[in-house]
Amino acid sequence: MRAAINGAILLLALLLSSCAGHQKVPWTTANKLAFAAALGGQTLDVASTRDGLSRGCYEMNPLLGRDPSTAQLIGLKALGLGFAYIMIEYMSPPEDRQLYRTVGYSFFGAIGSAAAIHNYNLDCP
Repeated sequence: MRAAINGAILLLALLLSSCAGHQKVPWTTANKLAFAAALGGQTLDVASTRDGLSRGCYEMNPLLGRDPSTAQLIGLKALGLGFAYIMIEYMSPPEDRQLYRTVGYSFFGAIGSAAAIHNYNLDCP
């Protein structure tokens, strides 16, 4: 896990080194709602995973192992959302950034929400 985190930090550093010409683009209401959905969906996934683990289920993500801690779950979510943020905010063309925010963060929220629904519907021994 430590190697994966170090690799992610190195990758983010390399990506950010090419961002000298970054232009700020204002956030629309839709952008803010999409980002809130991303945070909410990922939070629901963490909560439902913890609930499933407490009911005897196990984690299927090979990066986390069968019984990850809450800190590991949150850390993986933070890395994923952080990577998406860097890609959208620093690597996308300014004229498309508002669209990328709305679509990208909404997708991130939908994936987390779908995982949470799946987790709550598991019938574990």
